[in-house]
Amino acid sequence: MPIHARQSTRTALPGSSIWNTTPETTFRSNVVALERQTNAVPLDCQHFPVSSWDPISEKSASYQLSLLQEQQLADDFSFIAAVGEGAQSVAAATVQESTHLSLGSSGPSLRFTIASVDAIDEAAQSFLNGIFKILSTVTTSNQGTVLQDIFGQIAGYHSQRLLNRLRSVRWTKPTYLARTHKKPLFADFENLKHRAQLLYARSERSQRVSIEAHLASLASVLEAFEVASEGGPAAEAQQRLNLICACFDFCVSQEVAEFLHRLQKVRATSQIQACLKTLHQVEKIAAYYRISKTLTDYALEFSGLFGDVELIFLTPYEATPIEVAYQPWAASTHVHAEVMLSVHHDLSSATHAFMTRPRCMGASKYLCYLCYLFLRRHGSYFPSSTHGACYDQWTIPDLAEYPHEMRQMYQGIVDGMNHDVVEAIKGATRRPEPMTSRENLIDAYHAT
Repeated sequence: MPIHARQSTRTALPGSSIWNTTPETTFRSNVVALERQTNAVPLDCQHFPVSSWDPISEKSASYQLSLLQEQQLADDFSFIAAVGEGAQSVAAATVQESTHLSLGSSGPSLRFTIASVDAIDEAAQSFLNGIFKILSTVTTSNQGTVLQDIFGQIAGYHSQRLLNRLRSVRWTKPTYLARTHKKPLFADFENLKHRAQLLYARSERSQRVSIEAHLASLASVLEAFEVASEGGPAAEAQQRLNLICACFDFCVSQEVAEFLHRLQKVRATSQIQACLKTLHQVEKIAAYYRISKTLTDYALEFSGLFGDVELIFLTPYEATPIEVAYQPWAASTHVHAEVMLSVHHDLSSATHAFMTRPRCMGASKYLCYLCYLFLRRHGSYFPSSTHGACYDQWTIPDLAEYPHEMRQMYQGIVDGMNHDVVEAIKGATRRPEPMTSRENLIDAYHAT
């Protein structure tokens, strides 16, 4: 199928629609009613531990990867696959292992299936395949070289996204953001320094001085990056890598972790929220190195799996007209990446007998409210997180090719989601707009 082609979203006949028991207009009207009462944020941002979910598939098949490792790989792959900018630049992925490795199967040993609302172009596909080709060569003797190689490639390919995260003057804004003006990220550090002065008692002067030094050091690196290097592309690439490493070193500092925890414990004023947002943005920048390191470590530990990796890129679905919406500008529905993956695996499970069933879905952003409800009702995937915001343009493909059992299951999912939405309306409260993605790098490196 051509790269710009899209799948049909609605092919089912009226008598075999997944919306037969809960009409689509009823579902959408309830979703819009919930959005109006909650500022379109029906749920608090949440991150769930693996221990909170016990998949049946974990007990019925042999996996080399733990559930946590599978989730990490899927999340990391989604992060590096989401190269574009904007709200629709969300990628999601699943990971499957071969069940016939010991039998010398000719098929792939590890499969990543990737979905996005917008098609992943050929250049991005080539970049991602290239990363795994390099990872397949890792050994104990060349691990450091492989790490630096893929780190440089990931950072280079994401250079515009990095400038976006930095709100850099060197960033070429997309057209829809041309009139927006935000100060660069390093300017936010003055607020962090001010908060540090208020969060530490006089007796804690040494801790305060230490965190102030960390903040000042990183702020100077971020500010210096605003001046383009005079050494050409190679020097600019090294400057980019140095900045990412500085963010990583900042995030893994014990003093920074303590500072973050103090911010999280005080009343969430607008200034405190701004501080947390700045730290989360630094975590996202640091993730370019952390992900490179994790992928290299996993490729060495699971060399049998990474020796033959297959990447499958799903064709997105076409947008369809919307009749009921919360936002006046909303004109069409979209199938989110997580739903695309679910439909793909449900339709192809019989033909992929030699691969494990995915236990989770990774994504470059937290699950939206409706994707969270969908995965929870589906029951086959660990819903690791949600940012809690609701997008009523969300939809599910309604396809004639669904087998009877699958159609019934999806009807049940729609019915259950509608019930969840109606129940949520009863106790609805308004919430501020959340950050839609986090890396949680600071907490991850200091978890007890």
